[in-house]
Amino acid sequence: FNAIVCTFHDVSQRIESEQKAILANQQSESIINSLPGVFYLYDRTGKFIRWNKNFEQVTGYSAEEISKMHPLDFFEGEERERVAEKINTVFEKGYADVQAHFHSKYRARIPYYFNGCSATFNGMDYLMGMGIDITDRVKAEKEMRERTEEIRKLTAHLQHVREEERTRMAREIHDELGHEIT
Repeated sequence: FNAIVCTFHDVSQRIESEQKAILANQQSESIINSLPGVFYLYDRTGKFIRWNKNFEQVTGYSAEEISKMHPLDFFEGEERERVAEKINTVFEKGYADVQAHFHSKYRARIPYYFNGCSATFNGMDYLMGMGIDITDRVKAEKEMRERTEEIRKLTAHLQHVREEERTRMAREIHDELGHEIT
C-alpha cells in the first residue's frame, strides 16, 4: 500500500507580514535619506547602527568604513572633548546639542550644529540625532561682527571729529571774545 501524505500551511499571513516589514523599512530609509542634514543612530559604545546617505557624502566615508568608526572619529582637539561631554549628557539627561567642526575623510572642517536625543529600543540605549551644516550662518555671523566693528570704529571716529570741532569752535569763540574785550 503506497500513500502520499501532504500537509499544507497557510503562509499568507507570514508573507503579508514580511511585505509590510519590507515596506516599513523602505519608508524609514526614504525618510531618513530625505532629511536635509546628516542623520545618525548609535549605541552607548559608539557603534553606528544607522545613518543617511548625506552622512556618507559629507564625510567622504563609505558605509563599510562608517560602520567600523566611532562618532568621535569625526572631531579633533577641544571639540572632540566637548562632543564627548555632550554625548554623555544625552545618555544621562536625554538631550544635548553642540556646534563643532565635522572632519571629513579628506580633512575638510565643516561647521555643523548637532543635536542628539536618547532612545531606547529592546532595552538598549541609543543616541539618535541630526547635524546641519551651518557654514552660511557662521560666515554671516563673522560678517556681522566685522560690520559691527566697522560701525563701532566709525562711530568712535565721528565722536572724535565732533570733539575736535567743538574744541576748535570753543577756541575761536574764546579768541574772538578775548579780542573784542581787549
